Amino acid sequence: MDGFVAELRKIPPVTRFLCGSSLAVTVPLLMNMVSGYKLIYTFNLAIKQLQLWRLYTSFFIGGSGINYLFDLIMLYRNADQLESGPYSRRSADLAYQLLFACGSIIVATVPLKGMIFFHPLLVCLIYLSSSLAPLGAQTSLMGLVTFPVKYLPYSVIAMDLLMGGPGHAAQAIAGAVVGHFWWWGVWGSQPGSRGGVLSAYANAPAWMRNLVGEGGDIPSFKLIETDLSLAFLDIGPLSKGHALVIPKYHAAKLHELPDEHLTDVLPIAKKIALAQGLVDYNILQNNGRIAHQEVDHVHFHVIPKPSVEQGLIVGWPVQSAEMSDLKKYAEELASTLQKNI
Repeated sequence: MDGFVAELRKIPPVTRFLCGSSLAVTVPLLMNMVSGYKLIYTFNLAIKQLQLWRLYTSFFIGGSGINYLFDLIMLYRNADQLESGPYSRRSADLAYQLLFACGSIIVATVPLKGMIFFHPLLVCLIYLSSSLAPLGAQTSLMGLVTFPVKYLPYSVIAMDLLMGGPGHAAQAIAGAVVGHFWWWGVWGSQPGSRGGVLSAYANAPAWMRNLVGEGGDIPSFKLIETDLSLAFLDIGPLSKGHALVIPKYHAAKLHELPDEHLTDVLPIAKKIALAQGLVDYNILQNNGRIAHQEVDHVHFHVIPKPSVEQGLIVGWPVQSAEMSDLKKYAEELASTLQKNI
């Protein structure tokens, strides 16, 4: 039993809550242990008569049979992709934004007289996850056909239309619309964007961080500090000795950092490598979401590479290039650089 609980705890908290809630609400309903009428949403019962639990249960009433199993797998996969990717170490932010998304789904489905919101919520998460996936990422639908992941929400809507009819598809479209505004409002619609128009309001408050278990001080193991920079061990290391070097000047991306701060960073990274006697190691610095930047503050990783399995593991998709094209671009870039020096 302890092993089972330990495995459950490995699932990110918001993903665990969503999937656990769906099972907790749907299974008793399928076993006729509770009436569906007690779980669905209506404005009169939920708001006017203060049966507030309906605001929760109506989002987790699944279907039956193989369709529910498919939806549950999709819920787990997409929530986990969000929480392990763009929202890594930011589960509280995901939960906080999810509250607003759920409220928006209720409003968006008013013309449809929606009473059950599980499927709109699922499509909303699929849309957000697909929009934040790396460029060129592929997925499959029930393992039958592989296609770019950006088309997944539209495929789900098409299946809803074929299998459930226009009403079911309309519910899915409402979820996709909310997912689109979530992506646009918080993340920005352009690749590499620093955030959307709502990004300044998207950070979870302290009560949500405490609820999700992200409250309190984050452990810090300082290595070096100068007037301009700070270095400390990464609390989620890729290998022993994985360290971060950050400038004290706030800049989201490298090109926004003043030269004097940039000049201070690399000597510190060099000292960390020498202090550990590193032979093989990586110095990593990412800029932008699609370039795998998760924290909007410039930071440099010093990642020891003690073996093939440990440390940074990367792909290097080399592209063919014509020498004439490279020569032309080098001349254009060199000219631009000369003008900016």
